[in-house]
Amino acid sequence: MTLSEETTELLNAAAQAAADALAEDLVAIDVTGVLPFSDAFLIVTADNPRHLSGVKSGIEDDVHEALGRSPRVEGDQNSEWLLLDYGDVAVHIFLREARDFYALDKLWNQAPRVNITEVSTTR
Repeated sequence: MTLSEETTELLNAAAQAAADALAEDLVAIDVTGVLPFSDAFLIVTADNPRHLSGVKSGIEDDVHEALGRSPRVEGDQNSEWLLLDYGDVAVHIFLREARDFYALDKLWNQAPRVNITEVSTTR
C-alpha cells in the first residue's frame, strides 16, 4: 500500500523530531490496509525514562508547530513505552528493554518499511 501525502508528512515530521531529540533506532512501518486504526507506525528508542519524556515532548511540540496536530497519549512518566496516537500515525517510544521485549519490529516484519533515512540529527 501507499501512504497518503498527509500521512507521509506527519510521519516525516515525527521522525525528524525524534531524531532531533536524539532517539535511536528509528523504524517506520507501513500498516496501511493491515490495521483499521492506523496507516503507519514510527518506532523509536530512548536511553532512559528522562530521555523518553524528552523525546515525547519534542515530537509533540515539533509536530504541533509544523502541522497543528496533537496526539492522544498512552502511558505516563513511569512507563517504559509511550504511544503518541495521531490517528493515521502511531509513534511508539520505548526504553531499550521494553522494545526488545515487545519486539514490534519483528511482529510487523512482513509489513513494508518506510524510508526515513533522509531524517537527519541536525536541522
